[in-house]
Amino acid sequence: MSEPRPGHPAVALAGDLAQFADRVGIDGFEWIDAAAVPAPYDRLLVHGGDMTSTLERFHGSTIGLRVIRCERDGDHYFREVALIRERDGRPVEYGVIEILLDSVPPAVAERIVGGREPLGGILVESGTRFSSRPGGFFRIARGRVGGVFVESPGGEVLHGRYNQLLAADGGTIARIIEILPEEDEDIDLKPNRT
Repeated sequence: MSEPRPGHPAVALAGDLAQFADRVGIDGFEWIDAAAVPAPYDRLLVHGGDMTSTLERFHGSTIGLRVIRCERDGDHYFREVALIRERDGRPVEYGVIEILLDSVPPAVAERIVGGREPLGGILVESGTRFSSRPGGFFRIARGRVGGVFVESPGGEVLHGRYNQLLAADGGTIARIIEILPEEDEDIDLKPNRT
């Protein structure tokens, strides 16, 4: 995985999450400033909220989960996922996640490992207090996302962010690479007005 220059906020994208991302073939990040994230991706990426809630509001639909791959090493749980718009089954985000299971109550950890619900939804529904801290924004070549999004001519670049979910005590719950599909590709990125 190409690392950002020293001092860049996304330098935290390292260690176990970086190794898992390498194993699933996600690399080649071109780190950009938040101000360089184009519309409509800026509304979906440049904020301090969790992605599940943000996508549900934006699309006017419940967001489901499709686990592509998962691994566990003690209390470190890794998964490659697609968040799916439930009203039509379309993928609205691709993610690579490291979750620290010992940072949440056992019942929450059990739901996470169950692989049926997005992480953000589980945390919100369970009343787990957390905050979101984006660590950097990037562009990445479409080919790095392994066919999650439908192929289309043109628009070979996707946008995403590196994000951390932090517990109320400041400890890390999760480190996440979040990548969105292209506008007007396989989903309509114009906000739902219903």
